[in-house]
Amino acid sequence: MYFASTATSTLFFVASVTGYNLRSYNDIDEGRVQKLQNKIDLLEELVMSMEEPNSAEDAEEKIIKLRSKINFMKSNIESSIPDEEKQLEELVAAEEGNRGGSGAVCYDGNDLECAHGLGCGRFDNNDNAYQCCACPSGDCVIDGVFWCRNGEGGACSDGYDNNCANGLGCGRYDNNDNAYQCCACPSGDCEIDGIFWCRSGEGGACTDGNDNNCAAGLGCGRYNSNGNEYKCCKGEVVDGIFWCPVAFDHYFGHWNLVGSDASKSWTAGTSWSSSKSTMYSNTFKVGLSEKAEASFAGVSASVKASQSYSHTTSSTIGTSHSGSFSISCTSKQCDGYLYQWEVKGNAADDTTQSVKTCDFTCLGYEFHDGPRCPFSYCNDENCHCCNKVWQENTNNITLLTARDGGECKGCTNADDPCQVDDDCCSKQCNSGTTQSLCA
Repeated sequence: MYFASTATSTLFFVASVTGYNLRSYNDIDEGRVQKLQNKIDLLEELVMSMEEPNSAEDAEEKIIKLRSKINFMKSNIESSIPDEEKQLEELVAAEEGNRGGSGAVCYDGNDLECAHGLGCGRFDNNDNAYQCCACPSGDCVIDGVFWCRNGEGGACSDGYDNNCANGLGCGRYDNNDNAYQCCACPSGDCEIDGIFWCRSGEGGACTDGNDNNCAAGLGCGRYNSNGNEYKCCKGEVVDGIFWCPVAFDHYFGHWNLVGSDASKSWTAGTSWSSSKSTMYSNTFKVGLSEKAEASFAGVSASVKASQSYSHTTSSTIGTSHSGSFSISCTSKQCDGYLYQWEVKGNAADDTTQSVKTCDFTCLGYEFHDGPRCPFSYCNDENCHCCNKVWQENTNNITLLTARDGGECKGCTNADDPCQVDDDCCSKQCNSGTTQSLCA
C-alpha cells in the first residue's frame, strides 16, 4: 500500500525533527508545539479514513488524490518546522539564561530555578537555604529531601554530613571554626572533643600546624622554607615550631683546607645540633642513597661517586649519634697543606647543611690548587691524579693515571729535573747551568 508507507514516512520525518522539543519543552510555548502536533494528527486521520477501493481504477484515483494531499501537507510542515524550531530554541535559551548555575541560590527545592541537569538542594542545617547543584552519584535524596553532596576535599557546611557524598563526613581541618570539608575517616578515630576532624596520614597535607588535622601519632609540621605549607609527620619541635624531616636535593663534595704543618687533632661531625637531628640526619643520608644530584668542583658526579659520599657521611652521622656530639679524628701529621673531606647539601628549608668526615689528605706546598679528585678517587696523597672516572656521563681520562688508562702523569717535586713548567707540581721549571729543576 503505497499511500500508507508514504504517510508513515512523513509522520516519522516530523517526529524525528520535532520529537525532542515536543517531549522536553512543551511547557515553554504550548501553542506553537500544538500547531505542529495538530498537523501530524491530521495526517494520521487522513490515512485512517481511507476506504477500500471498489476497483483498480478507483484505487488509482484515490492514491493520486491522497498523494497530492500528503505532499501538500508534508511541504507545509517541512517549511514551518525550521521557524517553529528556531522560536522554540530562542525560548529555551532565554529560559536557560534565567536559571542559576552550580552554586547559585534557589528556593524551596524548585529545580526549575536551576540550569538543565542541576537540582535545587539543601546544603547546611538551615531548612530554608538551597543552592543549585549536580548529583552525579544519583544518591542525593535523603529522607525525601534533595541534598547537594560534595566529594572528598570539597567544601561542606556546619559539619553537616548530608552535604557530603556517601562514606564521607563534613569535618574541620584548620584553625577556623567555620571551615569544613568532606573527607573519609578510615581509622575511625576522627572525632575529637565532640568535633569531626579530617585527619591525613603520614606525608598528607595539613593546615596551620593543627595536629588534629593529622592521624593519631602524627603532628602537622613545617618541612620547607614556605611558612604556609605543612604536612603530617613524625617530627620534632625546633625553636617553638614543629618540623618534619627536611629533604635535600643537591650535594657538593668539597676538600676543606684546615691547616698547614698540621700535627694537632681534628674533629668531624654535622653542622646541625642534636635538637635538629630528626630534621636533617635521616634525610641527608636518604637523599644520597636515593641518587640525588651530587657534584665535585662544580662538575656533576656519577652515581657511584655520590654513593661514596653516602658511605662516608652515613658513618659520621651514625658515629656522632645524629649530631649529638663531634668525633675526634686520629691525629694527622702533614708537612704541607692538610685538607679534610666535607659534603654539603641544599635543604628544602633554604639552608645548607654539611657533614665533615675523618678523611684527610696532605698535599705538598707545591700543590697550590688543592686536590683534583673526590675522596676515594685520589691516586695518592697529593690527589693530583685520579684512580677512576668520577664525572657523570663522561669517559674523561685527562685526570686518570697512565696506569689506569689515562693521561695524567703526576708531577715532579721541587729540585727534581724537568723540561717544561707542566712537568712540575709547582708549574715552574727553572733553567740551570747543567739541567732544569722544578721550583
